Amino acid sequence: MRKLALLAVLVATGVLAVGAVAVANDDDGSGRNGGRLNGYQEVTSISTTGFGSFHWKLNADEESVDYVLSYRDLESAVTQSHIHFAQRAQNGGIAVWLCDGDPAAPPTPPAPPARTPPVCPPNTGGSVEGTFSRDDVQAAGRGINAGEWEEFIAALKVGHTYANVHTTGWTGGEIRGQLNDRDQKEYTGPPLFAVGD
Repeated sequence: MRKLALLAVLVATGVLAVGAVAVANDDDGSGRNGGRLNGYQEVTSISTTGFGSFHWKLNADEESVDYVLSYRDLESAVTQSHIHFAQRAQNGGIAVWLCDGDPAAPPTPPAPPARTPPVCPPNTGGSVEGTFSRDDVQAAGRGINAGEWEEFIAALKVGHTYANVHTTGWTGGEIRGQLNDRDQKEYTGPPLFAVGD
């Protein structure tokens, strides 16, 4: 009887440990410090072969954020990417630029901020890394004004911002992902149909 009770305790402990690891794992990008991007999360939804991910890290001094944006299999060339201020299923204003298209070309609306963001890989797939800070926060509307770092970071932490990648075929955005949204109810994976490598 004691062996059976001990076995039950060990099994229960193992199940709890596996569950804790699963909860702590943010590989799907919908948890802390990230987001997975696809066309289904655009408002309104878009069917596209494209998908991507965005990961960010608030630096120790809490005055800057390092990020990595990756995307692949987009249906047309990337023109720009941003973080917007809005909850899931709503469109919002640009708060921070993540990358811009060809810097030699005339700027595509909306105009980029004073500090030049990194160049987006112009094809249908790639990655871009960068850093943004207080000076990069633009007026996104609905209470987020230019330079309002603390308010922007608060919105980023609680899941009320999204990353969006704009392309020549979908100027309003081809893929999008809500950031830091642990209750992500949208499908966040890549398209379920076959796509090329």
